[in-house]
Amino acid sequence: MNSIKYAFIILLFSCLMTNSIVALMNEEFNQSELKQNLFFQLNENIQINSNVIFERPLNSINLNFLGDASLISFNYERAYFFSQNFFIATRIGIGVNTDFRFCIGSCPPQDSYTTIPHGITASIGKERHYFEMGMGGTYINGNEIESYLLYPIIAYRIHPMISKDYNFRIYIQFPIAGEAAGSIVFIPIGLSFGLSF
Repeated sequence: MNSIKYAFIILLFSCLMTNSIVALMNEEFNQSELKQNLFFQLNENIQINSNVIFERPLNSINLNFLGDASLISFNYERAYFFSQNFFIATRIGIGVNTDFRFCIGSCPPQDSYTTIPHGITASIGKERHYFEMGMGGTYINGNEIESYLLYPIIAYRIHPMISKDYNFRIYIQFPIAGEAAGSIVFIPIGLSFGLSF
């Protein structure tokens, strides 16, 4: 009789232990499954964010009016996104400028200059709107005169979210080094319109 009691107790204890082990295994499986789901969800979010960053247009062709020590210039720009809210842009272009002359009556012909504006800026913002700061310079050449201007850049820009969309910048520049060739027109405020792709 005692042996039947002990056998029953051992059987009962075994069933309870088996249930406990199964419950623990299920709990561990659920935790493991939960961890895997969290990992895959996080990985998917990172990929989505990366796709959003890299789907944004990185190249731009712009037409600049004033600024850059040019009356008008044609520029290529490349953006390097580090996150959706921060990117660095480099640009180079070619433009024209003339002498500034104020005269009454007849004026002598104005000298023309070829300009090569270039710069690097960092932009921080949200969605399409960015505040931009950086440094730029313009090489000026014409009539056997060469000069170089260096200037800081402060700008507000609209950078599109999708490719083949328009961009816009308004910027301020004040020369801090170098001399302008002759008496060129240097307007410290410029506007830029372009297409990003």
